[in-house]
Amino acid sequence: MKGFKKVLLAALAVMLVLSMSFAAVFAAESEQKTFVATANGKEGGSQLSVTFSIEGLSANCQRADKVTGIGDHIKVNGVLVSEAEESDPASQVQIHQRSNMFWIYTSGYQFKKGDTVEFLAGMGFVKAGEGDAVCVADSPKIDATLAEDYKVIMALDGNWAVLPADGAIKISGLEPLVAIEENLKDYASKQLTLKFESLFSGDVLNDLQKDADVAGKIKFGGKTVTEINAANTLENKLSQPVDAIRIDSTGSALVFTIDDRAEVNGEEVLADLTTFSADVMTTPSGLELKEAYTRTYYATYDYWVTTVSPVIPAEGDKVLHFKTLGNDWSIGGDATNKSITFEFYEDICDETNAGAGNANFYASLPRWILSNATGRTVESVDKAVSSGAYEAALTKILVDGQDIRTIQAGIEGDAAKSTAVMLHYNKNKAQIYIPAGLIALDEDHVITIKAGMVFPTGYYVEQDMVFTYSAATQKLSTTSVTDITLNKTEGTLAVGDTETLVATIAPAGATNRMVEWSSSDESVATVDENGKVTALKAGTATITAKALDGDKTATFTLTVKEAATSVTLNKTAIELSVGASETLTATIAPSGADDAVEWTTSDESVATVDENGKVTAVKAGTATITVTTKNGKTATCTVTVKAEEKEEPASGGCGSAVAATASALGALLVAGAIVVLFRKK
Repeated sequence: MKGFKKVLLAALAVMLVLSMSFAAVFAAESEQKTFVATANGKEGGSQLSVTFSIEGLSANCQRADKVTGIGDHIKVNGVLVSEAEESDPASQVQIHQRSNMFWIYTSGYQFKKGDTVEFLAGMGFVKAGEGDAVCVADSPKIDATLAEDYKVIMALDGNWAVLPADGAIKISGLEPLVAIEENLKDYASKQLTLKFESLFSGDVLNDLQKDADVAGKIKFGGKTVTEINAANTLENKLSQPVDAIRIDSTGSALVFTIDDRAEVNGEEVLADLTTFSADVMTTPSGLELKEAYTRTYYATYDYWVTTVSPVIPAEGDKVLHFKTLGNDWSIGGDATNKSITFEFYEDICDETNAGAGNANFYASLPRWILSNATGRTVESVDKAVSSGAYEAALTKILVDGQDIRTIQAGIEGDAAKSTAVMLHYNKNKAQIYIPAGLIALDEDHVITIKAGMVFPTGYYVEQDMVFTYSAATQKLSTTSVTDITLNKTEGTLAVGDTETLVATIAPAGATNRMVEWSSSDESVATVDENGKVTALKAGTATITAKALDGDKTATFTLTVKEAATSVTLNKTAIELSVGASETLTATIAPSGADDAVEWTTSDESVATVDENGKVTAVKAGTATITVTTKNGKTATCTVTVKAEEKEEPASGGCGSAVAATASALGALLVAGAIVVLFRKK
């Protein structure tokens, strides 16, 4: 056991799953290239297969171990195959190169934990086209050579793991959760496994939640394991303190045991959309995680995605339009499955059936797609999940009122569920397979694609699309368009202005809602596919919206006027008393230009102005009235509002009578004096 531990500590080995990917660099004809290799094999077996992703190799060399440049560049447990003594396992090795795959066989020896196989720099690959006889007898030509040493080890779980030559480790991914039921001592919990492409530690390590270099670098919901454990005070059923999250290393993986009672940010640790992150760190064995790792948890599917990029339907933005039915139940599928193909005008996924963007929704869990659907990539499935397209596929397609998730829920067994309803996305087509047992062709049925259905490319269904199956005709049909209307039938624009028209299709459940827009005179005005009209020059044009289903049309008569070059007012200043009003007149140049204007006041408490230019004085003060054309030309008038004039109040009584009498007598005396003066002359 001590010798085995030394191998483990030196090589830093432990468990990995059956398939482990690692990078290998080759030099072919002096040119270095990077390839991916996959190592497979089990403890107790007598073979290890390593597949290199090298294109163009087609050699079939049965005894490549005898070829100079191969057998002398492979070590088993540190001993070169070409130099092994009879007692060495390496002496029992035979190597078979078939195309880009190396098979390492042992005769009479079974691989065990701690065994290592090394591929040394300079190891060759037999040239494409060289045959078996040539391999043994004629020293075949080498087509490519390994540029760097690479090493694998039989880990504690009996699988082959990669040993990082530079001490740098990489994360492979997060595994599905495993529920652990409560027992007499502990409450229920969940286990989450973080797997590494190579090794995390050289031995089994427990209670790493107490290691700040590990627990302080791993976060759930933005909080480190250290912080979460400090914030949760928990005990087991024996009243013993326990950590909310425990971390153990199996060598090539970290296992997190998360108490179901634990919380972070007021929610359970593994709530929907919880983020998990592992920052750059140095492991207890001195290995380095040089690339940070972040994933987001979708609890509904028990699935972790790289990037969250939800498609949020917005009115008028990337609306999906149905085009036609590819086939129907009367002719589609076979005795087991009946298929329907929905074709759209826009692309619903990025690639064709041969590409990674094609989405196959065989079942209700994304990982089933990756395990069952050839050619699917983690990136394409992540996009389907995080965009909402995956959830939409399960909940927005109804068969007689039941969504796919509900149909699957009524079927027992994962294998049966996975083929209950099969949905394929292929460029601009969606194909749905429904088992014949779920659909009776002698009954009427309704298929509905619900509003809000989203797709990986960002397109979404704005209104329900309804399809009906008639048992009488045994045909699937669409709901036809009966009418189309526009939000307005006429209008005026200035040159350079735009306006977006809105077309309404009837009935609301019409399937093909695609509208084609056109202009009777594109030199006057153009219209795009979304109904946006752009005025180009003075004149008239008719904008037509045509429903592609049924050829129904609606029109909008547009008058285009020249844009204003200037605007003036009949007065630049006026004076009003409180309560008085006056109407200003705006003159636009050139004659015949768009005369639409807007009136505003700088101070409504002093003076107001209506849409016709009528100014009303409110209180004493000054305000500026501005008229603005549609293209921003302006003119102003200064309004001065005067306060109301106050009259002196009338007086009464004896005092006033005396004053009046005195005033009259004074006037008579003056008149008399004037007469006397004239007489004397």
